Amino acid sequence: MDEDRRVASRWGFRRFQLRIVAAITAVITVIVASSSLVMWLVERDGPHSNIHSYPVAVWWAMETITTVGYGDHHPTTTLGRVVAGFLMVAGVALVGVITATVVTWFFAELDVLREVREIEREEERTEATLEEVLAQLERLHERLDRIERRGRD
Repeated sequence: MDEDRRVASRWGFRRFQLRIVAAITAVITVIVASSSLVMWLVERDGPHSNIHSYPVAVWWAMETITTVGYGDHHPTTTLGRVVAGFLMVAGVALVGVITATVVTWFFAELDVLREVREIEREEERTEATLEEVLAQLERLHERLDRIERRGRD
């Protein structure tokens, strides 16, 4: 029963991790879409702006949130720079969350490996005990055979 609880707990943890990944994906999608829209609305008519369409704003947001920042597109207005700052912070947080999720997954897998090794060690101990019991039974069998032979002689 204890093993069943461990397996259920493991699967529950994995479902939890998948929900986190789905939630992060949804939040990041909303952040990229909304900051792209705001950036496009703020920058599209700027005199020195290089973000004149929504697809270019989406490209800029993807570069910024992933911390790539090619520099081919950048905000020129104050409000655009504020949006960029927000997106930069979100990008750094995103890298941290992804890193933490991956590390947590690896540690969970290491726990599974440790449990497997412990089960294997327990099986080896059981096999050794079984071999010892079988050897004792064989010795008893031989002893009984000798006793029976003496009784017949």
